[in-house]
Amino acid sequence: MKMKVVKRNGKRETFRKGKIMRSLQGAGVESHIAKIIVHSIKARNGMTTKEIREYIGEYLEHVNMKTAERYRGTTRMHVHNDIVEVEGNCLLKDETMARMGLSVGQEIDIYNGEQYEKLRVYGIHGDWIKPDHLYLSHEDMSEIGIHNESKIAFKKHEELT
Repeated sequence: MKMKVVKRNGKRETFRKGKIMRSLQGAGVESHIAKIIVHSIKARNGMTTKEIREYIGEYLEHVNMKTAERYRGTTRMHVHNDIVEVEGNCLLKDETMARMGLSVGQEIDIYNGEQYEKLRVYGIHGDWIKPDHLYLSHEDMSEIGIHNESKIAFKKHEELT
């Protein structure tokens, strides 16, 4: 019998170490550290994804506080080619921007493994825009090394002091 975890929306899903590995790498966690974390998770039937994220965040605190903060601060979304194709910018549904506390023109960091790109975010509305999708120019997608319909991690950009 496959182990099931409970997602934030209440749905049950098969526990997959590969999915956690991709999530960690997508947030910029080094591959060898991600492998150690994935293999240290003691999953149990009915465990919530929130519990898993908390465990990972605590584990990362012992490795590197900055990496832990980055992991906790990232959100995963599907990425699509932007219809406007303006380099250096990305589009998010207005409601998603509000939910995440983002304002027009604010900078975000988009991660693909250890690579990341700083872009400005702008709102977009329409029934065809999905709340869990982010829209980038083809050039920015190439620069980060992602393709259409990939899943990426992003967070608000924070200047280093």
